[in-house]
Amino acid sequence: MSQEDGQAWRAPGDRQEPADTPQDGPWSGPQPAQPPNGGWEAPPGVGQQPFGAPVQGWGAPPGNQGQYGPPPGGQGPYGPPPGDQGWGAPPGGPAQPGYGPPPGAGAPHGWGPQGPYPWAPYSAPRPGVIALRPLSLGDIFNGAFGYVRHNPGATIGIAFIVMAVSGLISTLGTGSLLSEAMSFEMAPPPSDEVVFPFSLGSMVSLFAGLVVQLVAGSVLLGLLTGVLALSVLGRRVSFKEAFSTVRGRVGAILGLTGLTFVFAIAAMALFFGVIVLAVALGITQAPVAGILAGLLGVVLAVALTAWLATKISLAMPAIVLERIGPFPALARSWRLTSGSFWRILGILLLANLIISFVSGLLQTPFTIVGTGLQLVLADPTAIVIATLATNFVATAVATALTTPFSAGASALLYLDMRMRREGLDLRLQQATQSGHQVGPEVYLTGDRPGAPF
Repeated sequence: MSQEDGQAWRAPGDRQEPADTPQDGPWSGPQPAQPPNGGWEAPPGVGQQPFGAPVQGWGAPPGNQGQYGPPPGGQGPYGPPPGDQGWGAPPGGPAQPGYGPPPGAGAPHGWGPQGPYPWAPYSAPRPGVIALRPLSLGDIFNGAFGYVRHNPGATIGIAFIVMAVSGLISTLGTGSLLSEAMSFEMAPPPSDEVVFPFSLGSMVSLFAGLVVQLVAGSVLLGLLTGVLALSVLGRRVSFKEAFSTVRGRVGAILGLTGLTFVFAIAAMALFFGVIVLAVALGITQAPVAGILAGLLGVVLAVALTAWLATKISLAMPAIVLERIGPFPALARSWRLTSGSFWRILGILLLANLIISFVSGLLQTPFTIVGTGLQLVLADPTAIVIATLATNFVATAVATALTTPFSAGASALLYLDMRMRREGLDLRLQQATQSGHQVGPEVYLTGDRPGAPF
C-alpha cells in the first residue's frame, strides 16, 4: 500500500475522508474508519490539535512539531521530523511564552527567599500601676501618682486622718506656748528678775506633739509602702488591707525612726560645729580664713548629710516588704544603693522639689486667710486661735496630698533596684500570671526570708 493511500503524515487540521476500500494487511477484516494519519482525531470544532501537542501559550506553537505517530521516511517513533526543532520555537520565530505569570500579575509566590518577618518590641506585663521591668524616671513618678489615683482612700484618706490626729496634739502644745508668750508680753513680772515665760506643761505638750507627729509620719510611710506594693500587683487596697501590711512591723519602723533621728541629730551637730569652728577661726586668726573655712565646712556637712540620707533611703521599704529589722534594713539599703548613688540622689532631690512646690501651693490659700483674720480680729486670743486653725488645716491638707507621693517614689526606687540587681521583675511577672491572687509575700527575699505577713 502506498503513502498516497492514507499513510502519509499530514499537518493537524488537514482532514481526509477515509477510503472506500478496506486496507491491506493481516487484519483485513472490516475496520472502522480511521483518521488519515493513523492517530487520534479531535472532534469537529475543538481546536483540531493532535493528542499530546501543547496548546498555544503554554508550550510550543503549532507547527512542524513531531507527533506520536511515525513520520514519513521511516523515522523511529516519537522522533521529530527532519529539519524540525522539536518542542522549541519554530526556526526564525520568536520564543513563545512558557509557564510564566499572566500579564499584570505580580511576582510568583513560591519558596524563594522571603523578607524578614515584622518584629514587635517586647512589652512587659503591667498588672498594676507600673510595667514589671526596670523603671525609668517617668515610670517612677507616674507610678507614684498612679497608685494614689487608684487608691485615694488608702492613700490620701489615711494620710489625712493620721496627720490630722498627730498634728492636733502638736497644735495644742504650740497653742499653749503662744498663749503663755502673749500673756507674758502683755503682763510682764514686776521685778527685774529673769523669768522663763513657758510652763513645764506647755513644753511637755509641745515635745509630745512633735514625737507623736514623727512616729505617726514614720508609720504612715510604712503603710503607704505596703499600699504601693499591692498596687504594683494590680490590687485595689482597702483600709483593712492597708493596715495589715504593717502588722508586726511597727516596732521595726519605730526602731528605724529612732536610728534616723540619731543620724539627723549627728548631722545637725556637725553642721553647727563647723559654723562655730569657723567663727572661732575668724575671730582668732583672720576673718577671710574663717569665712572660707565656714563655707567649706558647710559644703562638706551638707554633702555628708545628702550621702548618708541617700544610702539609707531604701531602708523603710525593706523593713515593710522584706519583714526584717532596722539594722538589717539599713545594711540592705546600703547594698542596694551601691553603684547607683547619683541616680537615686537625683530622683530623690527632684521628688522633694516637686513636694516642696506643691506643698507651698496648697498652703498659700490658708496662709492668706490666716493673715486676713489677724488683720480683722482684735482679740489676741482669737488671733492665736485663727492662726493655729489655719496652720493646722494647711499642714494636714498639704501633708495628706504630698506624703503618698514621697512614700511611693521611695518604694518604687527600692523595687527598681531589686529588679535591676535581683530580677524581681521576673518573679513578679510569674506571680501575676499564675492565675491566683498574689499578696505582699512575693517581695520576700528567697535567701533570707523575714517575718511572715
